[in-house]
Amino acid sequence: AQEAQRYYKSLIKVEQCFRTFKSDLDIRPIRHRKAGRIRAHIYLNFLSLWLVKYIEKRWRSKGIRCEVPDKLKEWDTHLMLHEIRDKLNGQPIELQWNQGPLAKQVFKEVQDFGEMGQQLPHL
Repeated sequence: AQEAQRYYKSLIKVEQCFRTFKSDLDIRPIRHRKAGRIRAHIYLNFLSLWLVKYIEKRWRSKGIRCEVPDKLKEWDTHLMLHEIRDKLNGQPIELQWNQGPLAKQVFKEVQDFGEMGQQLPHL
């Protein structure tokens, strides 16, 4: 009975991974014909899944209770690069981060959640 329960729990984990593949990671069907490209497609999909699960595990160890795809979607809506253009000729001259209060919160969360504090621009 315990072994059956263990198999059932592992089945649930596998199904959750496939749901992550299909929805959160937005994995598309394989449309390649060459064996090397098919292997690369599958490899990148599993690498993406591994990375999501690794980050979630690290976050849990820090007491952060959220899922990577949900947090990335939230950050994506508040954090944008804006292109600054020259007023005379319309040519792009630089990119700037959105500097609103929500963007500042996103930068703080990224720094708190990860180990890349020195690599992010400070607002």
